[in-house]
Amino acid sequence: MPRKKTTTPSPPVPPPRPVVACEVAPWSPTTSPPPVLTPLQNRILKKLIGQAMTKDKLAAELKIEASYLHRDGLKHLMKLGKIRNKGGWGYYRPDAPPQGIFS
Repeated sequence: MPRKKTTTPSPPVPPPRPVVACEVAPWSPTTSPPPVLTPLQNRILKKLIGQAMTKDKLAAELKIEASYLHRDGLKHLMKLGKIRNKGGWGYYRPDAPPQGIFS
């Protein structure tokens, strides 16, 4: 008598990963009002009008530590699309880029 084939059920799909409080969800103008920026983020945006700076140079200009600048400022602004980073140039504002960055 032939053996009966038994199939094992596939493992359940894990639930989606919850959003951690320190993460910033991508902002979309069609789904929510614009996010409120911190004073540090506003200072960063003002410094980057029409110019690009590396993290270390920007930290020196703002007189704060580079790790603090990245954690509490640059990372959030990049997720919001307010600033970008280009190799060889540093961080810049896409709405007010420095001259020559795209040539």
